[in-house]
Amino acid sequence: MKRVLIVGAGSYIGRRLEGWLGQWPGRYQVGKVSLRQEDWRERMAPWDAVVQLAGVVHRREEDTDPALYYRVNRDMAYEAARLARAGGAAQFIFLSSMSVYGQVTGRIGPDTPLTPTTHYGKSKLAAEALLRGLEQSGFQVAVLRPPMVFGPGCGGNYPRLARLARHLPCFPRYGGERSMIYVDNLCEAIRLVIDQGGGGCYFPQDQEYYNVPQLMAWIAEAHGRRMALVPGLGWLAAALARRGGTLGKVLGSLTYDRALPGAPGAYQLWDNRQAVRLTEGGERA
Repeated sequence: MKRVLIVGAGSYIGRRLEGWLGQWPGRYQVGKVSLRQEDWRERMAPWDAVVQLAGVVHRREEDTDPALYYRVNRDMAYEAARLARAGGAAQFIFLSSMSVYGQVTGRIGPDTPLTPTTHYGKSKLAAEALLRGLEQSGFQVAVLRPPMVFGPGCGGNYPRLARLARHLPCFPRYGGERSMIYVDNLCEAIRLVIDQGGGGCYFPQDQEYYNVPQLMAWIAEAHGRRMALVPGLGWLAAALARRGGTLGKVLGSLTYDRALPGAPGAYQLWDNRQAVRLTEGGERA
């Protein structure tokens, strides 16, 4: 049995991962801790694998003290890994982000430079560097850089798309594509990394890119509505995406190259349309 500690027990992905690993009670002994607990440092041992999911995310940066990003996303992650290593853990899994590339649109591949533009992305990248400095024989660091994560009750940009889809009668048909991952597909990817036991950098994403207009239509369909996809207005969506900000994040094309490794094994258990239905229905698969 592998002893697994989830750091970030109250986070969205942390709650889903706890339930996911709970499907194999004879295979994983799962513990959880929140960095808000005063005694979290004393609870970092003994574990075989520690999964760091705690972080400052989904905030308006202009309304947030920049130091908070570095204190939580970088410094506390490093301290958690250092304590885990001292306590005998063999593996530390860190949930990073696509934001370390600093891109709003485009294709990210093996040679894409790491140029984050937000405090969130900068703090995640800084944490990655510190964590890799802790690696040694018997202690491996695995970094996951997922794209947009969505699922029932998620935060971030997906709910913005869903709100639009529930109310708009039509939407431009255009070629906007996004790498995204359904939360339980991500949990399975994390489980496979735990089983593999090693380090490395992974880029988990759902098997097919999400076409933004089709995604909007699927969301509407899940709520019993039919959304018309109108040809000839792709220029409008492209122009709005180029403005950056929230519109760019929601409407623009941003994908990971398929050559990037997703996980040490097959982790997509639901296809794109099924994932949207599960999300909008609020069901657990």
